[in-house]
Amino acid sequence: MCIASRFLRLALVVAVSSFAGDRASAAAGGSPDAGALHPLGFVSDPEIDKIESLTKEGKRDAAHDLASAILARPPSAFHSAASERVLKATALFLRAQVAKSEAEAMRDLLSAAAQGHPEAPYHIGAHLLIEARSSGPERSARLAPQIEASFLAGAGLGDPQCMELLETIYKQSGKNDDANYWGLIRRMTEADENGRRAFDKVSREIFTSSDRSLLDRVLRQKSPSGGPTASAVRGVPGRSIPTSAFVDTWMRKQLAFVWRASFNPDAPDATVTQAFEDNRRVVRVDPFGQVLLLLGSRSGSGDGIVPLSHDELAAAILPGDNIVVLSGGRSHYATVWAIDRGAGTVSVLDPFPEYWQPTHNAAITKMDRIDYAPGRQLIRLSWPEVRDMLMAAIVVRDSAPAPSAKGR
Repeated sequence: MCIASRFLRLALVVAVSSFAGDRASAAAGGSPDAGALHPLGFVSDPEIDKIESLTKEGKRDAAHDLASAILARPPSAFHSAASERVLKATALFLRAQVAKSEAEAMRDLLSAAAQGHPEAPYHIGAHLLIEARSSGPERSARLAPQIEASFLAGAGLGDPQCMELLETIYKQSGKNDDANYWGLIRRMTEADENGRRAFDKVSREIFTSSDRSLLDRVLRQKSPSGGPTASAVRGVPGRSIPTSAFVDTWMRKQLAFVWRASFNPDAPDATVTQAFEDNRRVVRVDPFGQVLLLLGSRSGSGDGIVPLSHDELAAAILPGDNIVVLSGGRSHYATVWAIDRGAGTVSVLDPFPEYWQPTHNAAITKMDRIDYAPGRQLIRLSWPEVRDMLMAAIVVRDSAPAPSAKGR
């Protein structure tokens, strides 16, 4: 059983790289002649790499001119409209680093952010923050909403620096729920194995009922993961506070990544089991969580594999789960972003939305594109239609039942 799982394999690249580290090599874009398809599905452009090299060598004028040349390319020179947007946004971001004036740098950063570049919001917010600190109270007050909006845009795409600054801003302004939320997500974003173990120990041994209630509430109100969730299906654990916070960070990394993705017809497919094993190897959630493969049939066994009925599989799906669907012999992978069973809708994050178009998929009668963040859309679909296509899901759940909190 083979799936078009390039999105999964691409997303795994994000998990093992720094937030900013793949800026050039993972940037989608480039003309068919100049660009090269990365084996995992990225489209790279050698001139982006060259701009970075020139910048590192101190050849700022040459880097500036090369970035400007990319921005002057006609649409016909690019692989697609999406790759044009990504490559030009990357050129704008890089040109801002060698800009000839502060005004030019800010102009390029604003344009890059508007086209979806995930690093531009931090630089915009940092620039405005420096300006505010060197200005009088009236000017600082006028800049405050712009600073907050910039850091929110970056934090929404998983940037831990933006999260840290938001935490500070909200603490200073008395917005404790916002400060607690972004503080928790930042710590989960930055945590290595030791950090996760330390957080797990604190959450199990030190958190009081009041602590747990506060974090539960802010996650439910603010997190795309939906916050802590009890098990809906026997044999499939729910999500505790640390697990749901981890899923939040994973969703934001995927949201940042999807902007860079470009379909590569030569990229290798993977079986569901291969995709699951890749995910288990890279997505480190221990000690509080685990990666599971839920199969919508009673067959299948192995470590981390949970065979379910089709109804049970559908009942177990939560935001942040990676679903595998099948229609007309064509299978596909997407990330559930939101699900409203009462309204009968589900929204998915998918760099290859063409799969869901009714003209391409006989099982789908309606598909809506929802603008969610600059350069990023969600695909809203009928949940009953997606439910009928559902065959498996790769999910993050608790590794053990949540502990009872201490009372005061």
